Amino acid sequence: MTTYGEIITAGHGYSSKSRPDKIATQATELLALASRAVRGIYAVAARINPEYFGQSVAQPYVAGATLGWPRPVNAQTVFRIELAGAEVAVVPLSDQKAEQAKPSVYHIGKVYKIAGSALGPTVADTLTIFSSKLPAKPTVLADVIDATWEEAFDNFGALEIAIYLALKDGRLDELQTLLPDRAKEAQLFIDFLTFATPITTYRFAQPRMVALPSLMPLLAGGKDA
Repeated sequence: MTTYGEIITAGHGYSSKSRPDKIATQATELLALASRAVRGIYAVAARINPEYFGQSVAQPYVAGATLGWPRPVNAQTVFRIELAGAEVAVVPLSDQKAEQAKPSVYHIGKVYKIAGSALGPTVADTLTIFSSKLPAKPTVLADVIDATWEEAFDNFGALEIAIYLALKDGRLDELQTLLPDRAKEAQLFIDFLTFATPITTYRFAQPRMVALPSLMPLLAGGKDA
């Protein structure tokens, strides 16, 4: 399992001029950067294939001040809600009767609430909420990125560190190599997610296709670093 410290160490390895704790402190500044980089990578994944780093949570109705089904705290993109295996529609707050053929909820704040469908759900129901995962924020360098992380893409995260260090140290000449390398890693990651399960059969929807340039700003280094 890859740790944040390993990603940072690998990032230093892209340049002989990049000395640990000289340009940026590893345990604070670079750990925060690595966290942003990983969250950016998971955000890219949520755009392309939210199911790959997906999770499901059985969420009962919560009374009191909440009055609804709380959104999972580590959810990045909620892409489906079910009641006993059947889809629950999410409708706008401004049009709570938009869906009458299936149970429906609307979303406000961090809570899903009962909408205007005669089919429910009710306060007695438990909803299953499917979402792409948002990695936990690390506290120390030894923290593992996430159980779902693909170690094959460690270099993706390391390049984010390397680009940041090169920029901070004024080594703009090195960016001429680092930026294309990161773009290649990003494309490999996107292709991996796009074709993770190419045998999927679609009845209505079409497979997702996302262009690389539209995703680059999500990364810690931004589109052009």
